[in-house]
Amino acid sequence: MAKISTYTSTTPNGTDLLIGTDVNNNNITKNFTVQSLLNLNSITADITVTSAELLTISTQGDTFELIAAPGPNKLIVVDSLEGVLNFNSTPYDYARDLYINLNAPSSLDGVYVKIRNAIFNESQTTYFSVTRTEFYEIKVTDPNLPLMLSALETFSGVTQGDSSIDFKIHYRIVEF
Repeated sequence: MAKISTYTSTTPNGTDLLIGTDVNNNNITKNFTVQSLLNLNSITADITVTSAELLTISTQGDTFELIAAPGPNKLIVVDSLEGVLNFNSTPYDYARDLYINLNAPSSLDGVYVKIRNAIFNESQTTYFSVTRTEFYEIKVTDPNLPLMLSALETFSGVTQGDSSIDFKIHYRIVEF
């Protein structure tokens, strides 16, 4: 076998294989995918927000907790999220956007991403996604904050709607 330094460098992808030792199985040599290593530190939360819960987020300062605060000196870092509005029969009438945020429920400071009211007001099943770069520019946040679905702008409230939303949130907990 040639020296490793003589091999060509390349950019790995998730399906590429790495060689390693399985310490839980007599130290046998195994292949691992790059993606399996990346997933070691990742958590996926499947969360349904019901129509009754969505109707409670109707004016500035109203919130719904998606992920609980992680504890002292810990931050939630969202890698991505996907969602689907499961349209039932009556669209919502949100006048303003909602936010997924890691900050005070009445503030546009800190880490947040805007979910356009048009998504909530659809009259058909609608899918959406948010990437890490949409959450994080350089934004300041405090440790031990929950991830919330919030109304951060003033509006008169939502009066109708009967669809649920399913979120799949991919995140990490970083401890300092």
